[in-house]
Amino acid sequence: WSDAQPRGRRTRGKRALALRDRAVLELLFATGLRASELCRAPVVDFDADDRSIVVRRAKGGVSRRLPLPAPAVVAIQRYLDEARGVLLGGVDDPGALFVSQIGTPLNVASLRALVRRGGERC
Repeated sequence: WSDAQPRGRRTRGKRALALRDRAVLELLFATGLRASELCRAPVVDFDADDRSIVVRRAKGGVSRRLPLPAPAVVAIQRYLDEARGVLLGGVDDPGALFVSQIGTPLNVASLRALVRRGGERC
């Protein structure tokens, strides 16, 4: 981060990343999704009302709907409500459920680093 960047923006960015990371870890823990499945999940495939997520092109090329426990739904909804827009930061929305700190879809390498950091905190 540049010293010229306002403190409030840095704080919002850190909070947004923390909310995203929590949602990702809750989803992985609840579903056992493969990294590639999580990274290519579009935001429209999450259904908070139905407490589920659609996984497209899963193993064998088949799509499936997975139920989600309440903690995962809460974490994902909170990320969508409070953090995703901050991470997008005015760039065109790529439609991905999880985005990076520069507003691009989360990639597998970044996801692995996120999981590694999450494991180090335990």
